[in-house]
Amino acid sequence: MESLGKKLAKRIILPNKLKNISSVLEIDLEDSNNYIDTQDIYLGVLTKQKLRQLFETGDISQEQYKEFHDAAHYFFKSSLKYIKHKFPLNDDIIVNAGWVDVLDRENSKWEQVHCLVCGKKNLYKKFRNISNEVIVDVYIEKNLLISPGSRCCSIHLYQSSKSINQIKITGFTREQFIEISESLDIMRNSIQRSKTQVSAIYLFWVKTGLDQLTISMFFNLDPEFDISRLVQQVRESLTINFVPNNLSVNHIQRNKLLKNNSLIAKEIFETSDDQLILIADGTYCYCQKSRNNVFQRKTYSVQKKETLGIAIRDMYF
Repeated sequence: MESLGKKLAKRIILPNKLKNISSVLEIDLEDSNNYIDTQDIYLGVLTKQKLRQLFETGDISQEQYKEFHDAAHYFFKSSLKYIKHKFPLNDDIIVNAGWVDVLDRENSKWEQVHCLVCGKKNLYKKFRNISNEVIVDVYIEKNLLISPGSRCCSIHLYQSSKSINQIKITGFTREQFIEISESLDIMRNSIQRSKTQVSAIYLFWVKTGLDQLTISMFFNLDPEFDISRLVQQVRESLTINFVPNNLSVNHIQRNKLLKNNSLIAKEIFETSDDQLILIADGTYCYCQKSRNNVFQRKTYSVQKKETLGIAIRDMYF
């Protein structure tokens, strides 16, 4: 632990101050004269190069550049304070200590953190964990499920708590959305995207009809991300697993459909009890057979393979 303390101290303490001490426990952390200038603390070559690049390209401002160094300085200083307070360990602590295998990485992974609300990556400000109370409120009010452990910028939680509540992507309830996501059996979760994410993207595309670039910006995706390929994969998976169990003519028995025939419909069409009444709606299906635009928009075309909406009396598809 003494070795770790020395490594931390070298990052923020002046070299001439370290020469006069035998242990990091002797460092006066309250004396500001012992510290290196914040802009000169050691962060690593790659980190400094990346920060300098972001600053020179205008991606971060001078204030944000300084905030990052201040945050790093605060971290190193707090770590040294912790070491001074907790160490050296006495015999009782060592005897009762529990050991952790640092080589066991089976359940660990690295993920780049994004703000849940605005989608921005933030290297210099702290994200805030979204509390369970907020998660419950958002789900009850907006039918939006937020994963436990999600984070967002502090401004969204404390200065504008409605920012999260205003997000409503798919238009489905939590149970409906989970059911759709779980039906994507032929798709697998990956580092780039999960089945939940692709479900949200697909349902958002179906609901809004926006172009791929707008969808990429909305979900903070790389502009080169192939939305069309993703949509095609989701469509194929839903066709195999979801449609046969929820939308096709085979997913429900005929006698159950007959129960939805209304008395008025039977009288109008003079049908018997065992005759099923269906409503076929092709209002929004397009046809290229006619030059008449009005007729074209009202006609169903088998050649175009547009979907014809078929429902029973209570509009169950």
